[in-house]
Amino acid sequence: SNGWATAVSSLLALNLRFTDADPYPDYLDIDSDDDGIPDNIEGMSTAGYILPGTTDTDGDGIVNTYDNIVGFGGSGIFVYDHDADGTPDYRDLDTDADGQPDVVEGNDFNLNGIADDNVTLTGLDTDGDGLDNRFDSLNSVINIKGTSYRMGTGGSFAGDPSPGSRTTVQRKLGAQPNRDWRYVGVVLPVEFLKLSGEQQGDNVRLNWTVIASKEIDRFEVERSLDNIGYLKRGSVTDAVALNAPQDLLYNDDISNIGKDVIYYRIKVISKAGEEQYSNVLVIRLRKAKTAITIMPNPTRDNVMLVFLAEKDAEVTVRLVDRTGKTVLSQKQPVQRGSNSLQLKNLDRYPAGMYVIQVLMNGELVSEKLILTK
Repeated sequence: SNGWATAVSSLLALNLRFTDADPYPDYLDIDSDDDGIPDNIEGMSTAGYILPGTTDTDGDGIVNTYDNIVGFGGSGIFVYDHDADGTPDYRDLDTDADGQPDVVEGNDFNLNGIADDNVTLTGLDTDGDGLDNRFDSLNSVINIKGTSYRMGTGGSFAGDPSPGSRTTVQRKLGAQPNRDWRYVGVVLPVEFLKLSGEQQGDNVRLNWTVIASKEIDRFEVERSLDNIGYLKRGSVTDAVALNAPQDLLYNDDISNIGKDVIYYRIKVISKAGEEQYSNVLVIRLRKAKTAITIMPNPTRDNVMLVFLAEKDAEVTVRLVDRTGKTVLSQKQPVQRGSNSLQLKNLDRYPAGMYVIQVLMNGELVSEKLILTK
């Protein structure tokens, strides 16, 4: 008489399923396994995916998009189990059983092909839909959606232009038949144990250790001056044995670098064309302090400054008296290498102790000068 089936009504509790650790049972949770990929996406195969609509003509609670019967009832969707392990994808933390969690393989937010995104749960769910704030792009209780801007009907990349999630469900290689979280071929070809390096004069010596699970074609060394744009510096094609630690190295010429900090990463390319990146290595360059030679010193009227410049630049030369007042300032272009600058007519200044300052490439070098009469 209460509208429940007798078998259900007789239960002490409904025993609702809670797949993840949040307070919402699966039927109220749009991301039941907390992998950042909404259940709406994982509930269907990639090729069989259909973007949800908003109309329920027969009022049975099943949106027309997934309702196969006009009238009360209908099957909705048939939940998909990609690896056929008995756990459907929306509750499976490793959908393709490749050892790489779905939360990593489905959330390459910057689409750089590197597992460098922060995918740890915040523990916050502002709109109470079961999708952690880390992955929720629509924290509004009036519009709860479990869609992606990169998952459209039929598995296309024309997804929801105003999605409810940030998930990218990316496909790293254009030729692969499915998205990364459903494709075993995305298993990484090597394990990078560490990329390290140090400056040795005008070179940076890079060292890295790998354990390869697949045949490797080459390693490409990339360098950046801003940690945004990377350029290839060279390749290492040493033979790499499988399933054993192997050390590799590369020496990079930095004699023309004018920055204080440079960045390196290694791209490994497998024989099958798969690509993977190492960690980013930051090198803070040690630069020898610019030395200035003043000739003659002491002097009465003219003096010659001799110094080395790391690159073509403009220098500012100042003559400062003992009170800290700048009595002479001039600018002059210099070239990479050895340079000579002459200061003339210094006899117009009183005899005494002065300081010559040379400002070049952001570095200020000072030397004492004695003027005589």
